[in-house]
Amino acid sequence: MGRIVVGWTAVLLALFAWLPHSLPGARCIFGFLLSLAAIVLSIGSVRHQSMGYFQATLILVVVGILGLNSGWRLVASLHDDIPPQFKLSLYALAGVVIAGCWYADKTIDTANRRDTPSSSQSSSLLLL
Repeated sequence: MGRIVVGWTAVLLALFAWLPHSLPGARCIFGFLLSLAAIVLSIGSVRHQSMGYFQATLILVVVGILGLNSGWRLVASLHDDIPPQFKLSLYALAGVVIAGCWYADKTIDTANRRDTPSSSQSSSLLLL
C-alpha cells in the first residue's frame, strides 16, 4: 500500500511541476527541481515486477523538461536570455539524475524478481 502512495505522489508531483515549467524567470528552475524530486521519489514505488509509476513519472518529467520548460526548452524561445552553457549543464544534471534513477529502479526490480519464488517453486512448496 505504501508503494502505491509513493508512486501516486511522484506522478502528481511531476504533474504539479508542469505549472512552474511554463512560467518565466527563475520559477522554471523551481519546476525543474520539482521534476527531479519526483523522479527520485518514484524510486520508492518500484515493487514486484512493476515499474509503472516510475515510467509514468519519467515520461512526465522528460516532457516537462524538454517541452514545457520556458527557460530551456529544445525549441528556442524568441528572446533567449539564458546562456547555452547553463542550458547544457542543466540538461546534463537531468540526464545524470534520470540515468541514476533508471539504474536504481532496474536494480531494485531485478532484486525483487530474484527474491520472488516462481510459480513452479511455489506449487512444489505447497505439495510438501
